[in-house]
Amino acid sequence: EFIDRRVSGEDMVHMSAGIRIYPGTAMHAAAIREKMVDPADDLSAPKFYVSPAIGSERLVEMVLEASSTRPNCVPSWETAPEPGLIARAASLRSLRGLDEPMFRTLLRLRREDMEGGKKT
Repeated sequence: EFIDRRVSGEDMVHMSAGIRIYPGTAMHAAAIREKMVDPADDLSAPKFYVSPAIGSERLVEMVLEASSTRPNCVPSWETAPEPGLIARAASLRSLRGLDEPMFRTLLRLRREDMEGGKKT
């Protein structure tokens, strides 16, 4: 709902499943209390807080559902676009002389794909 109300469809949103836990924060204290992390854990490798009321599986499902209907939303674990999409974007940029940021061209193609046609 926040994304729908507050984020332009022209902007990219990377949706994550959880909140990263940083040492010394209120989230860190909550994660220790809920036994998600040990006070001695080295948090240089990311660990993420997920509400036990939702759980990791359901949270991932929610991110996938939300990103499947919003072309500008991508799950954070999708670190790079598919090579075919990049090739299509490069071709479109060349054909139309686009100088917009690459993510906007990729969003344009995702939107077209989600609407059911590959119009370039």
